[in-house]
Amino acid sequence: MQSGANVEPIETDLMRYDIIVIGASLGGFDALRQLISEFPADLPASVLVVLHISSAHESFLAHIFGQKAKLPVVPAQDHDLIRPGHVYIAVPDYHLRVDDRHILLDHGPKHNFHRPAIDALFFSAAKAFGPRAIGVVLTGALDDGTAGLMDIKRFGGVAVVQDPADAVNASMPASALNCVQVDHCVPLSEMGRLLSGLAGQPVNRSIAQKGIHMPAPSEAELSTHICPECNGPMWCVETGKLLHFHCRIGHAFSGQSLLVEKTQALESALWSAVNALKDKADISTRLADRLKDEKKAIGISSADYFRDQAANAESHAKVITEILLKETSPTVLAGKNS
Repeated sequence: MQSGANVEPIETDLMRYDIIVIGASLGGFDALRQLISEFPADLPASVLVVLHISSAHESFLAHIFGQKAKLPVVPAQDHDLIRPGHVYIAVPDYHLRVDDRHILLDHGPKHNFHRPAIDALFFSAAKAFGPRAIGVVLTGALDDGTAGLMDIKRFGGVAVVQDPADAVNASMPASALNCVQVDHCVPLSEMGRLLSGLAGQPVNRSIAQKGIHMPAPSEAELSTHICPECNGPMWCVETGKLLHFHCRIGHAFSGQSLLVEKTQALESALWSAVNALKDKADISTRLADRLKDEKKAIGISSADYFRDQAANAESHAKVITEILLKETSPTVLAGKNS
């Protein structure tokens, strides 16, 4: 969930932009490999990167991203000192966070079903570095990174977003643009030059002061929704246009991520209903076959009753199946993602 911490007036004298945090998801591998290769060898800032990756396998991202990089690119390690001119890559199944000097890794609750999560890094960078932080949202699905980028802005930092028209998946940058007072929106081809030019520069006082006037998170209200990770109660927080949910354990979800999960749960439930209706039709048919020669006292055939049950079940199963197939057809999905 968002930090929600009170933001005091910012003193920017002598502060410089020396921390860059980057988040990417779908399409982010190629984007990050290109971006990291464009940073100069003398970059006067530290770079920390979260790419949503599977937790099931060892990650070789640091090695791959480092092949063409001019900076050292290393996997993030717990309690490592954050050094300027270094790129730190989040490792599978651990959140990457920071304090004012060190990297912190933890196996805490997932955010938007991810660990590592973009928002976890952004929240910690906003709190630890305030107006010195530059937050970057690249290509990706849904709205991951929006809540974290909002916190970076609220603490006086700089918000940078890849132009949605330039992204493999426009959803993440488009969400950030819709909810956050973004300072720079550029295509990937201009991102390296922009960030390299900002790094080491004095904090822009007007940008820093503008950020702290962004909408503050509302008071958390208990919702009727159940956490899909732990089945505990969830609270809802509204920040401007952004809707966010969190449980008492610490699992956190944007409105879009929670909607996707509920949609998937509904689809699973409906397919289960189709299966149950098919079972009902099969059992009713078998009973009808065994009772075809028997009559009830009132003269109505038991077999006819069970055949009606089978027909109704098959009819209902067909209706639900047609709805599911229509909702998940390529044409419908393309319209939803456009």
